[in-house]
Amino acid sequence: MRRRNFMPRAGTGLSALALSGLLPLTALALALLSLPSPYADALPLTFVPSLLLVGSLLLLNGTAPRLALSAPSASPHRVERVEALFTAAGRILPSVQSPELLARALARLCVPEAADACLLFVPGPDGTPKAVASAHACAELEPRLEDLARLLASQRDGRIARALTTGQGQRFDQGALERLCRETPEGQFLRAFAVRSCLVLPLTVGPQVLGVLVLMSIRDRSSYSAVDQAFMEALAGRAALTLDNLRLKAEAQRTLEFIGVAAHDLGNPLCALQLRLRRLRAQAGASEGKLQEGLAHAEQETRRLGQLVHNLLDLSQLDSGALCLEKEPLDLAALVQQLAGRHADQAQASGCTLTVHAGPSTPGPWDRLRLERVVTNLLSNAFKFGRGAPVVLSVHDEAGHTLLKVKDRGIGIAPEAQQRIFGRFERAPSAERQAGVGLGLYIVRQLVHAHGGTIRVSSQPGQGTEFTVCLPRPPASV
Repeated sequence: MRRRNFMPRAGTGLSALALSGLLPLTALALALLSLPSPYADALPLTFVPSLLLVGSLLLLNGTAPRLALSAPSASPHRVERVEALFTAAGRILPSVQSPELLARALARLCVPEAADACLLFVPGPDGTPKAVASAHACAELEPRLEDLARLLASQRDGRIARALTTGQGQRFDQGALERLCRETPEGQFLRAFAVRSCLVLPLTVGPQVLGVLVLMSIRDRSSYSAVDQAFMEALAGRAALTLDNLRLKAEAQRTLEFIGVAAHDLGNPLCALQLRLRRLRAQAGASEGKLQEGLAHAEQETRRLGQLVHNLLDLSQLDSGALCLEKEPLDLAALVQQLAGRHADQAQASGCTLTVHAGPSTPGPWDRLRLERVVTNLLSNAFKFGRGAPVVLSVHDEAGHTLLKVKDRGIGIAPEAQQRIFGRFERAPSAERQAGVGLGLYIVRQLVHAHGGTIRVSSQPGQGTEFTVCLPRPPASV
């Protein structure tokens, strides 16, 4: 059965203009009415009714009766379908509990009511497009549609990638699609699906682009008009708000979990420190050896507490964009030697022998305190998971870079967890019984990246782990 386009063709140019003015205002009003708090609460009470009033005046002004009657059955049907679509969106989208479910719900919402085929992309971890949902009115064609999604996602400078970067939408009529069929790799799919019109709609919240929705009209459906694009942009905006709400909820949940774990980890060293100091006071008349031992334990606990506090400070600066590197000519080999001596007690307490290989290295323009944190976090990680085994710390120059390596012979990291451990609050499965909030390696990677460097991990379960930090040096110091 032939489905009609969203925008019924009015009998005259004036009636089309009137309808074009009324319908986007109606869609905007419906979208605003379905907004969740706090977005809806921020609107003046008379804003939405005013939109509907302006739309009505536009339709009924001047030659209003004649214009309104030029398409007596089209306008109610048009508004009716828009109301149904936005009502369904307002009912379905807010109830979705995860971004993955939202993607599938949005695709199924658009097909077949607003499109014959639909694709949804979001930014991947490296910013490139990632296809997360697809739907086709003909279920047998969905595997081919997924092939098209993979092709579009693989084009790092393609239309989807550009839409994710710029937030600019596009509408392709039949003529533009014929050119795409001749000139682009995706042309074979467009021909096979008989696509005659297409909308590329970014999902934006403020300046942030959260995804790209692609709607395709097939042979039986009329081409999308500018009004269709306006309506679907409103729907994409509604979906973007829902997606952003899910992201904020997830971040809030992670923050709450982090606060709980961090409070526990902050409390442990503080409590231990208080007990140590209490014992020292009770042993005021004891031998100097016991006093020194107690002081050493107290210092170790305060060092652990200080490291966590520094990580929290770095994290807050990274999140707020306030991290500022204080660069100076720095001999990393000399810094490593100093830090090895500073951590000798920690290595001994962990039963590790710390060996340093720090040959001559060329100074580079680096932030001393931030690289101290990098080395400290990597050493603490090695002492924790390589307890009782040797740890090797090395620095050397190589091809215009300075390499810092920390190697242990501890429990190791499974291959599938080796990239995840650099995430915020992430920990390897083997580390679940160890103290910590999963910030150390995240902070390390962020500080290394801030210096223009990279960090990689090489590990096998049961055979130890080696972290390699690669810091570039400018040509003048190479």
